[in-house]
Order: sequence, then structure tokens, then C-alpha cells
Amino acid sequence: MLQTVWMIFFSLFVFDIALKDKLGSYVNPKYDWLVLGGCMALFVLGIVILVLKRWKEEPAGHDHGGGVFGPVFWTAVIYVPLVLGLVMGTGALSTRGARQSRMEPGIAPAAASRAGGEAAGGETSDWGFDDWFYALAEDPEPDHYQGKKAIIEGAVMSVPEAPEDCFILNRYLILCCAADAVPVGFPVRVKEGEKMPADDIWVRVSGTMTPEEINGRRMVVLEAETIEEVETPDDPYIY
Repeated sequence: MLQTVWMIFFSLFVFDIALKDKLGSYVNPKYDWLVLGGCMALFVLGIVILVLKRWKEEPAGHDHGGGVFGPVFWTAVIYVPLVLGLVMGTGALSTRGARQSRMEPGIAPAAASRAGGEAAGGETSDWGFDDWFYALAEDPEPDHYQGKKAIIEGAVMSVPEAPEDCFILNRYLILCCAADAVPVGFPVRVKEGEKMPADDIWVRVSGTMTPEEINGRRMVVLEAETIEEVETPDDPYIY
């Protein structure tokens, strides 16, 4: 019975996330219908099981407790994540995961090739992080972006591989769900004498793109003119 109730409440939990427009923290929006459809089926199934009373009483004297790994243990296993989700809520992936994956400066060719897509059109000053990402995925030649204006938002991440006056403007690319999230980012060079922003804060960087070679790789570097701290966006990922 407790497992059946969990099915129902888990479905309601996912619906609540969707109503709060936070489902993108877990799943690529193009798969929302699949997640919500699956949860609707789970919800209906749970209700049907409750209505039909499909659980059975244990025969007298027949113990299926299983010691430490009995029903109480497994009930806790399936309920604890749900309770934590309800209490703690949802949050964006942090730059810690990107550091652990040993992210290097510049858009990773593997991530770009997996993303595919077409280059964004229009004035580059109007491009967002995702527009720049897909433009470089389509045309990775750094010289083609010499002098282009950019205003991009992302999370600050310092990495040992970057020059001392640079940090990585980081976001995550989600192809399917948060489990396969790939960290991607642009090197940003701060002005001489300017203070380096703290890790993990979100900033809006305005500046100019310039080609440069870092650690043997040619890439675009955003020469920052202004760096402004901003709130973490409701949808921090690119898809």
C-alpha cells in the first residue's frame, strides 16, 4: 500500500514541478510530454490499485520482514528522495560537476558535435549563450568571430587550465535529461586591474570576441568590457 501511495505522490510531485515551470531542471523540454504522460499513467495506475485494493494481508505466522532489509527499509528508500525533493526543492547543476569533469576552456568539440543545430542568425549583440554555442558548433573557426560584440550570461567557473586573467562562463547542455548534462563554456578575460568574480555566481558579461590559442587550442575568448552579477535564471540550461 505504501508503495502504491508513493506512486501517486511521486506523480503529484512531478506535476507540481511542471506547474512551477521547473521541469527544465531535469529534462530537455522536448521530452516534457513523455515525462508528464508517464506520470499521468503512474498516477492513474496508483488510483486503480487503491480502488481495487490489490494489496494482500500477510498470512498469520508468515514473516516476510527480511531483517534489516525488510519492508521498513525499502519503504524508507523510496520515500526519502521524495521527501527531500519536497523539502529542498529543485536547483540548477553547479559548476562543481563541471570541475570534476575536468572541463577545459572553450566549447568542447565533442559536445558541439553532439549538439548539432544551425548557427544563429541576426546581430551577434542579440545572441544569448545558446546562440553562441550553436553558432560555434556550426562554424568553429575563431577568426570568423573577430570583433563580434557579445552579451552573455552564465555561471563563473575558474579552472587551472585557463590563463590567470580568465575564467569560464559556464552553462550545461542537456540533450535528454540532467543525467547526461554536458558542461560547456566560453573563456572570459577580465580587464587589467579588474577583480576576478567569485566562482558559482551568475554574471552578465558584455564585451568583444577575439580569436586566441589556449593550451594548444584555437578558440574564441570574450574580452570583457563589463561584468555584472545577475540572478540565476529560471532556466539555466541550453538544449
